[in-house]
Amino acid sequence: MKRVLILKLFLVIKGFRSGAFAKTALTEITLPKALTVLGDSAFEGCEKLTAVDIPETVLYIGDAAFKDCYFIESITGMEGAQYIGYEAFSSTAYEKTLPDTAVLGDGVLYRYLHKSDSPKEVTFPAGIRYVAPYALSQGYYYDQIEKITFADGLLCLYDNALDTAYTVDKFDALQTVLLPEGVESIGKRAFAACPALENLTLPDSITEIGRDALK
Repeated sequence: MKRVLILKLFLVIKGFRSGAFAKTALTEITLPKALTVLGDSAFEGCEKLTAVDIPETVLYIGDAAFKDCYFIESITGMEGAQYIGYEAFSSTAYEKTLPDTAVLGDGVLYRYLHKSDSPKEVTFPAGIRYVAPYALSQGYYYDQIEKITFADGLLCLYDNALDTAYTVDKFDALQTVLLPEGVESIGKRAFAACPALENLTLPDSITEIGRDALK
């Protein structure tokens, strides 16, 4: 979608391309202060890294950017990140320190782990500006959620925001999603795994809806 495509354009001049340093023996990295993009799998499998400081200039952190960097315990900075891809920090010691509702960067909902004893109606607080891919399907009980409400300030549901990855499971109980005025875009297949969705508010502020958003 448009917002992601604009961020990816920085790869040409101010970014690290996909897989740039994957599976290398790097023990430490100092990222350039002008860096804007970390491509998909940029440092995936760098098992000797223990800490990373991401400049606030970085807007885009790609899928699996630090996946399988098992011993990374600290990731600091990234205050400016508007997009954090799926499994960006998967299988790192750092990810284990994140709360069940992890909001990173410039208000990116990175993951939400729905618990079996959680309410069927989920209301997200203010401060979430972007919903990352597959952010709501990383727990075990997302199929119990019946209603989701986002607070004012939300700008974008990225591609596959309420989709499921590597599984046939879906948001089978989800019937209602309330989006606030101010949302600008909904990515492709954003609600692809929501077969029971009956009530979806689409604010007048939306200017873009991606392909197969409800398919």
